[in-house]
Amino acid sequence: MACRRISSNHIFGDKGPGIFINSDIENAFLNSHLSSYILRSISPALQFRTGYLNLLPSTEYSTYPELLIRNCTSLKRHLVACDPTERSFTGVVSDQAQLDAIAALLHTLEGINEAEVFAAYGVAGDDMQAVLDETGVPAGFHPLLAGYDALPDGATDSTDTTDRDQIILSGIGAIRAIRGSDEMARLKARLRALYEAGPGTKEATDNTDTTDKTEMDLSGIGAIGGIRGLDEADAEEATVAGAHIPIPTETFLEELSVKMQLHPISIYWLLEELRAEGARCKPEEQRLLEDRLSVLALRLLGHRWPRELTTDNTDSTDKTELDLSEIRAIGGSHKHIRGSIEADADGIIPLVHLGTSETTLAERLRARLRDEDGDLGVQRVEALLAELTGLNLEEWVRREFFKRHVRQFKYRPVAWHLASTPPATGKGRKGPRRLPAFECLLYYHACGGDALARLRTQYVEPQLRAERQRIEEARRAGDETTAAIATERAQELEAFAARLRLVADEGFATPDLDKLLATEVLDRWSGDGYLGPVELSDLQRQERAWRVDLNDGVRVNIAPLQLAGLLVSDVLKAPDAKKALADRARWRSDERRWVREGKLPRCGWMDEAAPECPRWTAFAPQREAERAKLEAKRRAALSTSDS
Repeated sequence: MACRRISSNHIFGDKGPGIFINSDIENAFLNSHLSSYILRSISPALQFRTGYLNLLPSTEYSTYPELLIRNCTSLKRHLVACDPTERSFTGVVSDQAQLDAIAALLHTLEGINEAEVFAAYGVAGDDMQAVLDETGVPAGFHPLLAGYDALPDGATDSTDTTDRDQIILSGIGAIRAIRGSDEMARLKARLRALYEAGPGTKEATDNTDTTDKTEMDLSGIGAIGGIRGLDEADAEEATVAGAHIPIPTETFLEELSVKMQLHPISIYWLLEELRAEGARCKPEEQRLLEDRLSVLALRLLGHRWPRELTTDNTDSTDKTELDLSEIRAIGGSHKHIRGSIEADADGIIPLVHLGTSETTLAERLRARLRDEDGDLGVQRVEALLAELTGLNLEEWVRREFFKRHVRQFKYRPVAWHLASTPPATGKGRKGPRRLPAFECLLYYHACGGDALARLRTQYVEPQLRAERQRIEEARRAGDETTAAIATERAQELEAFAARLRLVADEGFATPDLDKLLATEVLDRWSGDGYLGPVELSDLQRQERAWRVDLNDGVRVNIAPLQLAGLLVSDVLKAPDAKKALADRARWRSDERRWVREGKLPRCGWMDEAAPECPRWTAFAPQREAERAKLEAKRRAALSTSDS
């Protein structure tokens, strides 16, 4: 069970139903191992349905420290704000130690929360052990190491850190474990191996002493019991038999804590020592570096995250500090945050030199890095990229950026890598292909009605003219080899321009569309909301053209480009790409019908100034009556729940 707070400008659906609570305490219980254990026991399906959620037991929380939950939420928001796939993203933090410090405090507080929940429900001894056997031992239940138990400098935000630190110190004060020098060396060697291997790595063998493991777990769980007033007999019964279906970890530091069976704070300080000794986690370094480059590329295209587009949030309790340099804990300010990055004017950035003043994406990235880090910083970034990926910046942009972006954005990319298709060069024309003559990134939100026409006339055709001129010059000089290469590139560009033109004119053409249009009424709802098409052929031409409606989503709008072979690699599965076009045809037909029936004022893709449907206006009294009825029902439900 995983509850997440959403702000008032979000929605929820049947796969993630909304829970309306009176305080954060209910959220603390729902996010505990105990609630997950109970739900697993009573729910027959893989999903936790609302009916089973209503069967969870309730109890009195009169002494529960609500400040604990607010601090957990605040720390988690800082971590979420570093994730480029989140709406609240504000910037990439390149220093893993900064993120580890936040994670160490977060998982410590989460462990204290777990203890509070067990205590509130009176679950201890064998019962508590049964829960931990099934769901796993929380990271914060593991023992601290003596000498590795100081609190990391806390992430500073609107929360009172003095109170937070006091909660942590009172919660972990009893948990200590002393290890000899030989044992510490073994612990550090194992941690170093796990850290350098990166997140998600499974250990081939377990070289730790099982007796030692049991003692470590007993010391941690026993201390938690002591905090809540449990007797020693109950604590001693809490032997760890191994979790069956452990709740997944959320951060790399938590993963290391669970694998090492050591407290997150001790893991943090051990990692600080290991990093000082030269230990590196190259997978994490690569992720953070590629995140930084990807974010810079997206911002150069014009992309902005929702958090950056507003200075206010409708839910004042749901705000995160916009400036990540205000995470003062953790060792200094961070300058790789959003700034005044000048976006490309048309959302198209070439990846190849065009022979014009237009610079490539790699050149723009290099210039931006120079602004932020200076010349030496650029050299360091490029050297690190080459070390971690084996590619220079130009190669990474052309070969890795789009594949990674597609995966990171869950196959709904906002930066589209378009490329011409060079002929194969091997025997029988089945060998390796040379680099495309033309490549660019196209920003999804800049795909207006003439995006492909601009791409063709302002980027491809000038390059095509240059290749034709190169052919003439080579032939005049008697250089047939150069002429042949230029001819091949010109033919490649001509084919690419032809596909662009075809998609612009016929991108959404499908048999399903023609079948639906054959019965369409030729009124203004078949047109632009003002005037209707004169003939069916006008309607067909309008509906077949690749006119992007952002409300249709990436899947629908990218499908024509993929089917035409314009993308450097597929984003959708082939059947889904074809289905996306059929879905669009059906959606638009349904929406026009709903407008005519008075269920909508106008089609969603039309100008909002277009006159609304007369039937919609006529049905206004019925809609108001229905709204009042629903409002009364809502008030009655709230009144019942309060009582």
